[in-house]
Amino acid sequence: MAAAAAGTDEARIIHALNVMCRMDPARVGEDAARVASLLGEDAGEDFLETVDRPLAVAKCASTGKTYIKCDYNRDGDSHRSPWSNTYDPPVEAEDGEEAFVPPAELRKTEVAANELLSVYGSQYYGSGAATSAYLWDQDGGSIAGCFLVRKDIEGGRHVKSATWNSINVVEATPSPAGEGQFVYRLTSSLVLQASVVNDEVGTVSLSGTLTRKTERTQKPEGAAAVGPDASKPDHIAVWGGMIEAMESSMHSLIENVVVAKSATALSASRQAGSSGPAPTASFVASLNAAVVAHGTKRSALDK
Repeated sequence: MAAAAAGTDEARIIHALNVMCRMDPARVGEDAARVASLLGEDAGEDFLETVDRPLAVAKCASTGKTYIKCDYNRDGDSHRSPWSNTYDPPVEAEDGEEAFVPPAELRKTEVAANELLSVYGSQYYGSGAATSAYLWDQDGGSIAGCFLVRKDIEGGRHVKSATWNSINVVEATPSPAGEGQFVYRLTSSLVLQASVVNDEVGTVSLSGTLTRKTERTQKPEGAAAVGPDASKPDHIAVWGGMIEAMESSMHSLIENVVVAKSATALSASRQAGSSGPAPTASFVASLNAAVVAHGTKRSALDK
């Protein structure tokens, strides 16, 4: 019976994902919540874990710093701040089980990850970018986490508003080959929502999600050290390099493919019955302004 129920839930989730593919990308957050409510608690939770939605932000009650809310730091209706390591609102123990917080050693790594990600966000996305990193242990000595960035743009020359969401889920698993090597996996998703106002084309909305995966096997710094003075493997440096390279590639793909295709489609729709020039160049320039306004690019995570 349990297996049959699991199979039924899986089929319902697949159908729900097919429905989401036909919904307005600009409303993915609201629509995903509504669809999840129709699936029931367990299936709804599994469904939401598979849908990339725009990130929400909140202010840490203890530190006053902005942090990002997502499924990776959520417990019920509460979210854990990476700056204070506390939940807002506070979570009461249920059946003697406390809300998750990282063990002491992992928390040290999480604090360092947040400090570096904050620098990365400022240098790559400019001032005002919200960043958060969350880490957790897995079975078999594996460590997983997520590195999140949200950047809002408002009041530009042609950009009415734009939101850029960067979601990077990482994992480090001891390699079967041993010798201090780890298998590093990265799944990166960029969720873009932009509204462009241009005299030639009017108001145009662009929304979409791009997801890519990669993995590598290598020995991180500190992995070979043994004894009481051994240092911990520096997973952050490896993840940082992977995230930086992946985001750079995905930024270029969005600029050169997604925006250009949107311009071509708009040009074709506006040209029917018209002898005037297509507004493609102006449109591309406006959309690129929304996509590439991320500040000066520097290597921050791997420093």
